[in-house]
Amino acid sequence: MCWIYEDPDFPMILDWFKPLRISREVQEIITTTINIEFEKVCEELSVLQSIKESIDHFFHLYDSVKRELEEAKEEIKNLKRDNCELRNILNSHSDVINNLEKEARASNIELHCLPEFRNENLVNTVEQISKVINVPITEGGIIKCTRVAKQNKNSSRPRTVIVKFSTPITRDRFLAGVINYNKRNTENKLNTSHLGISGEKTPVFISEHLTSASRDIHAAARLFAKEKQYRYVWSRNGNIFLRKSAASDVIFVKSKNILKTLD
Repeated sequence: MCWIYEDPDFPMILDWFKPLRISREVQEIITTTINIEFEKVCEELSVLQSIKESIDHFFHLYDSVKRELEEAKEEIKNLKRDNCELRNILNSHSDVINNLEKEARASNIELHCLPEFRNENLVNTVEQISKVINVPITEGGIIKCTRVAKQNKNSSRPRTVIVKFSTPITRDRFLAGVINYNKRNTENKLNTSHLGISGEKTPVFISEHLTSASRDIHAAARLFAKEKQYRYVWSRNGNIFLRKSAASDVIFVKSKNILKTLD
């Protein structure tokens, strides 16, 4: 026997339960979606936490580098100050050494471009020059004559001769005699023919025996004079001087830096 429920309201009851089923499905979908999104948020929060840790680490490194940089800047500042003090001390000592060298060479002259010969007698050569310039040298006036090694070994010029006189006064008289002789004989300045040396006539140059520092200044001053049309460059007692013309003021060239301030 088959029983059939034929209540006319039954279809309406079924229709009422349909939204309930749909609501459950929606709820499940929403829950699933929320869970998925929550997981995503958790992942993003994890990434953000990692980024925060990286940023914190970066700032820690930045502070450390900044601190080290400040320490390095302070150390560099101290080193610059120490370097400046050492440079001043060195310059002071260099000036003292240069002055001592000037004193030691106060009685010396240099002969340049004097031909070399085996078994040459340099004392006789200096005495012959003294006769040419008419500045007699008394007995014992010459203490030593010697040639020195070339600074440039490839140079074809003869080695320089260093002459040491007994006193600075003797040296100064000898130098003044050479200068005056060359002024009086502009067409026939001191040369090898005056010394009885046969062959081609070549000039012989005589100057003070300069220190290394003074020689560098003298070379720079000569180059400057050539470029800037300064007529006179000379040394006196180891010091270097410049003069643009006969009417110009004399300039004491204490260092090469002074040349940068001149026109």
